[in-house]
Amino acid sequence: MEKDTSLLSGINFNLKKLANDFARFKEEKENDGVDESPSVELEESIPQVNSATVPLDICREILILLPAKSLIRLRAVCKDWRSVIDDPLFVKTHTDKQLSSKTIIILNSSDHPLYSFDLDDLNFANGLQKITAAPLDYTPSGLSLLKAFPVSMCNGLILVRGKSWEIWNPLTHERLKLPRIKCNPNPKKEGIGIGYDYTSDDYKVVVIHRHRLHRRSHGRENIACHTHVYSLKSDSWRNVGSCPFYDFSVWWRGPHGPGVYLHGALHWTVFREPYGMNMIIAFDLGSEKYRQMPLPPLQKRRNLHERTNYLSVLDGCLVLSDYSKSDSRDEEKERYDVWVMKDYGVEDSWIKLISLEDEECYFCRIGYNLRPVAYMKDKTQILLQRTSSYPEFLIFDFTSNSMKSVEIHGLTVALHAQFIPRTIFRLHDNCGVNGNVTTNRRRRMKRTSNMNMSDTN
Repeated sequence: MEKDTSLLSGINFNLKKLANDFARFKEEKENDGVDESPSVELEESIPQVNSATVPLDICREILILLPAKSLIRLRAVCKDWRSVIDDPLFVKTHTDKQLSSKTIIILNSSDHPLYSFDLDDLNFANGLQKITAAPLDYTPSGLSLLKAFPVSMCNGLILVRGKSWEIWNPLTHERLKLPRIKCNPNPKKEGIGIGYDYTSDDYKVVVIHRHRLHRRSHGRENIACHTHVYSLKSDSWRNVGSCPFYDFSVWWRGPHGPGVYLHGALHWTVFREPYGMNMIIAFDLGSEKYRQMPLPPLQKRRNLHERTNYLSVLDGCLVLSDYSKSDSRDEEKERYDVWVMKDYGVEDSWIKLISLEDEECYFCRIGYNLRPVAYMKDKTQILLQRTSSYPEFLIFDFTSNSMKSVEIHGLTVALHAQFIPRTIFRLHDNCGVNGNVTTNRRRRMKRTSNMNMSDTN
């Protein structure tokens, strides 16, 4: 406690000192009659200083606690600060801190622009909550925004599908067009995702591409697949082998859609039968191998005619949402359960977070298309989102076992919501570091000239 108080006092002292230095700097320039405004727009609270003003070790302690948005501007203060902020270890440490305090939710659709709102703006003290979603500024190269949409997200980076595949950092406005891949994956039917490999300190994109071998006599397709991995450091794709869970002679549906990133792996569900989930699989980005994850003790039901499962992440834990509907007269017709794996990879650590049946499902408007998005601040409530013909967000209260509606202005269609932290990770500085930067790679790197971060909330 004494250490925290001392640190805060030191930060307060140094910030005041920086403000005084900046005021003196402005006065000196005005007296000299010389206009030497920084080339990058800075807020008046940002001083022009050098390493002699504040020791670098103190600078690091201060800077690591600041929001990512502020760090983007502070890079222009002096060379020493830029060096601190661009240091790979600083970037990694700061990104890890942002993961535990992320508040930005990205909403996307294949037909409409991207939006965001701040989870901290939700406050139900005055009843029904109404907030406004702000559009994000993103224009994919060679394609209108209306035909591009995010596919997967990891640590503040977004994998976007348009005319080509791009990695985009909404905070820095950097985007990187990926090299052409031989296959043309469909993210709605095939597995795809972006994640971080801790072992090699590298971001990777994974594509599980299927192809038809032949049609079997009983009507089922015999489909095999290949797993393609893109490495940001090498700026290249590799075929790392087949996926053992994508043989349609065995599986009704293999891994498809956006992979859920957690603990250095991308996760999907695979199905053996139309209404029964068989397993969760994970693709480890370090070993580039598949493994099976333990399931929660899902209820076995008779006469199922509908079952839907969603994977997500809440507070660093893997989450499985399970909705089922039965025609059996001997058990409840509708059931919605949300399971959380408290200890990653441990079967006995699954706990049931939400459980609703029949009338509760009806009054809470539960359905197959409901998925959890995030805990509220005190973790007594959780934000859920329904993907339907119109955007709808709900707050589930664990204490009262009830739902509240959230009205978000600016949204008109069904969207997918997901947490995304802000990151100062720079795509340009990390792309192709294991090889020479080619002219083709430079051509694929895009960056907007506008560095004003107001449009990223």
